[in-house]
Amino acid sequence: MIGIHRKNYLGVSNILLLMFFMGVLLLLIPLKGEAQDNRLIHTNSWEYEYIKRLQQRGHLLEMHPSKLPYAVKDLHQSLKKLEVSSLGEKERRWVNMLKKSVESRPENVDSMRVGGLFEPGARHSSSDRLNVDDPMGEGKPILPRARLNSYLEWKNWIGQAGITFDWFYDIDPDGLDTVRRLYIRSEDTYLGFNGDRVDLYVGRFNNHWSVFDRQGSFLTDNPQSFDQIQFTLGSSKISFSSILGEMDNMGADSTFTGRSYGFGALPSISVFTSVRLESSPEPQA
Repeated sequence: MIGIHRKNYLGVSNILLLMFFMGVLLLLIPLKGEAQDNRLIHTNSWEYEYIKRLQQRGHLLEMHPSKLPYAVKDLHQSLKKLEVSSLGEKERRWVNMLKKSVESRPENVDSMRVGGLFEPGARHSSSDRLNVDDPMGEGKPILPRARLNSYLEWKNWIGQAGITFDWFYDIDPDGLDTVRRLYIRSEDTYLGFNGDRVDLYVGRFNNHWSVFDRQGSFLTDNPQSFDQIQFTLGSSKISFSSILGEMDNMGADSTFTGRSYGFGALPSISVFTSVRLESSPEPQA
């Protein structure tokens, strides 16, 4: 694997030109006639803990252990290749849990698949900053949160809209002020194309180029979402991946404003770029 990471400033015209060429490339690719489970599995989802355990035992290695998130179809295809009869009782239980989580559902609206997810929860923190290496304040007794996603799939295409309510948004000393937004932010919202040779996702979602629950390319074991274009081109033997992401802008006093235009904004857009080249002697999924 080869990785290059840098932070720079790009003009909007260059970004639009890149998106235009990607769009032309997608138009030249034939579509499959069935929905392909192209939704991304959130990097904080429970599935990754069991995927990691199985990969550490030599299974599910068709999926690169340090390139998250996976699409639902990646996990589904990898599980189909697994010889369940050769597994121990504990491993079979993990596999059955994963199979239920990615079980294919029938198309339900004119050759399309429409669905959604509502996931409520809560957490406790003794600090206003969830980073345990740099705590701050006395925290809150409980931090309620809820996630609501809806999606529509057609052949190789996926469109998903998601919102997340989290009380932590209001006390986070390093994040954006929620002001009058009821502690709600748009998360896991994207438009994607997932093909045999080309993958392209545009929107706001999480990435983690490392093994689950370990620090990696984004310098944390708990990566946060950001606006981005994620592009992968290649085959099971060699592939090229790239991320072009817009960072939340900082003002002159080093506080995050989230504005890239208008009063108080920086004169240019702060863009994060990251690329990786992978080669494998054995075909993967």
